[in-house]
Amino acid sequence: MAAKMGILSALIKQANGATDLTREEKQVLLRNAAELIRIYRELVAFSGSPEQDTGSDIACELEQFAEHIDFKYVDETSEIMLEAADKIRILRLMLGIKQEIIDGTS
Repeated sequence: MAAKMGILSALIKQANGATDLTREEKQVLLRNAAELIRIYRELVAFSGSPEQDTGSDIACELEQFAEHIDFKYVDETSEIMLEAADKIRILRLMLGIKQEIIDGTS
């Protein structure tokens, strides 16, 4: 994974099979996504914006998935990474955070 690659890019590239991360790198990516989602949720709550949640805690799911990644299929891993990327993208939109600033891309 490139040092400057943002978490959204990393999640999407890994989910689409464009990179070949080790087990530990996948776990770190999922855990980092979970932490970022929690931070963004707190910011959304602080700003007073109502978050549309489907009732499931994706951050918790990501951490549990990372813990048991050895027992997951590749398609399951891709699916949860894309789900995490979607959630991060939605939360960024709610907060008005530009992608270029977060990912360091131009």
